[in-house]
Amino acid sequence: MPLLAGINTGFQRLSKYLSKAARKRLPLSPKRTGKGFYKGNKCASTGRINSIGRFRMDERKRVELNVPDLTGFKLKPYKIMHKNLRIVVEGCCHGELDQIYASIALIEQESGQNVDLLICCGDFQAVRNKEDLKSMNVPSKYLTMASFHRYYSGEKVAPVLTIFIGGNHEASNHLQELYYGGWVAPNIYYLGCSGVVSVGGVRIAGISGIYNGRDYHRGHFEVPPYSPSTLRSIYHVREYEVFKLAQLASGSGARGDSAHVDVMLSHDWPRGIYHHGDMGQLLRTKPYFRKECETNTLGSQAAELLLNLLQPSYWFAGHLHCKFAAVVRHSSSTSQMSTPAKVTKFLALDKCLPNRDFLQLVEIPRPPDRWEQPVRLEYDLEWLAILRSTHSLLSRAEREVVLPRESRRVAPDDLEWVRARLAAACKRRGDDPSQALEIQPDAFVKTAPVHEPSSTDGLHGGGSLRGSPQTDALLKLLELGHRVTVPYTPCPPQAGAHVSQRSPSRRLESAQPGQRNSGEEEQRGTSLFFLDRGEDRGSSLPDPDSIDLDEVESAVCEDAVAQEYDRQEIVKPESEGGGGEDVIVFKGDHSPAHAAPGSQPSPRVHPSRPKLILPPPSLSD
Repeated sequence: MPLLAGINTGFQRLSKYLSKAARKRLPLSPKRTGKGFYKGNKCASTGRINSIGRFRMDERKRVELNVPDLTGFKLKPYKIMHKNLRIVVEGCCHGELDQIYASIALIEQESGQNVDLLICCGDFQAVRNKEDLKSMNVPSKYLTMASFHRYYSGEKVAPVLTIFIGGNHEASNHLQELYYGGWVAPNIYYLGCSGVVSVGGVRIAGISGIYNGRDYHRGHFEVPPYSPSTLRSIYHVREYEVFKLAQLASGSGARGDSAHVDVMLSHDWPRGIYHHGDMGQLLRTKPYFRKECETNTLGSQAAELLLNLLQPSYWFAGHLHCKFAAVVRHSSSTSQMSTPAKVTKFLALDKCLPNRDFLQLVEIPRPPDRWEQPVRLEYDLEWLAILRSTHSLLSRAEREVVLPRESRRVAPDDLEWVRARLAAACKRRGDDPSQALEIQPDAFVKTAPVHEPSSTDGLHGGGSLRGSPQTDALLKLLELGHRVTVPYTPCPPQAGAHVSQRSPSRRLESAQPGQRNSGEEEQRGTSLFFLDRGEDRGSSLPDPDSIDLDEVESAVCEDAVAQEYDRQEIVKPESEGGGGEDVIVFKGDHSPAHAAPGSQPSPRVHPSRPKLILPPPSLSD
């Protein structure tokens, strides 16, 4: 046998010199077949090769396989465990949606994973047409249509689910139509003046606007066309919005644990947040913040209050056009000394410009019961109950509005009532009962004309207060009436028909006759949960709007912010080996933070020069 094996091996080595017919008579081997040939382990021959090179099967050596009967067997679909929600956070949008989505596409290409959600922290500028430009508080040279109108008209569709809050440079007339939140374009959702939603089981809350002590205690009295004064006050945070969000601290929470908010969004920073991060690096980047930091007046007092009450896991913001991270360790209450202290990871980002830290990729764990479910945008059951229970306090008065002295705990009966209403609406649509909380993605309706480049209509007009079918549907669901909104009418308003600025309540009263704000009837007093009424009279900031407009920063910035914001200027990117701001990796809770813990450094990307900085391994705190 060894002699025959050697002879066989010799024939194989000489096979390249043999004829094609002779090579066929040689036994198969990996060298004579393709890469996929596998003879098997301890496999016996089932036949032989005859003299003309053909294989003859030996019936005595045929392999018999026992195959089970699969009659009636149904193959179940393969379910992917989606344990983390991949979120891209963006600072100030300023209408640059095309650049932001292009940067997200580059992130997905480099990482090989899809992004589930984009969060924009204000200054979104949802401008539909030229009429909306007159409701945006920016200098006239910055009144540009940007790119949102293409998503509103349907020319483009957002490639990823997008959620945003309002800032201080917004098309206020558009956002005022969706006071409670809603779709501003397909796949782009506005969170409202204040709101709470759930995305894939992750609870996201937000509050729009910036803080100003002069308007904090007033009602929502502004109505378009706006005066120079109301053009600014329309985006100032109101105590009523903070009061509603504070109810989450005494409610049941989305998962049964008290006051559990995964992500909190605001445009301006909570006051004092700079004491929990590297303030030295912040002052080196923005030296003109030194006076406000030393006097603890930089930031929003209302956001500081919500930070201490809600204690969310993450807090994202924008507004100040720089990247800053901090870790806030909340002290445990005396009644809960056994529970560990909660930690809030704060991150503020820059605006969308080349070589700026305007994006951050964050992965947030989903609840285990949501791992196998698709990522959907859903209503928050507790928030809907809060909207219904506090609706009588919503005021359109220009004077100071007094709120109750303590928060109101959401009763279980209120939650059951809302759940029953959602189930009934789901049944009428014919949807699955498990999708009762889902916010219908096809609810978007165009309430204003789309932009036409050749048209000049609206450049010298003011606009009027319009309604939205999304607002009507939500109020109908909760059996509430219009107070600061108006019903939707498909016909556009006639030219020259404006709402009186001096008496804005008449049109609103006609939409809901006979109703009055019960909160205005209460006796004046100090609200227990909110800022003391004498504390903010001196204005915590010299003028909250003075540090918000881009042209004010040009006096001391390292570059003229007004020039950076000018979209007509071509910004030349830096060379590959050039300088630019360094991405500082978070080192842990024991050292100053410059990147959100558990996240990846943001790539400074611009479509004119794609540049992605690969992230280091995440460090858990």
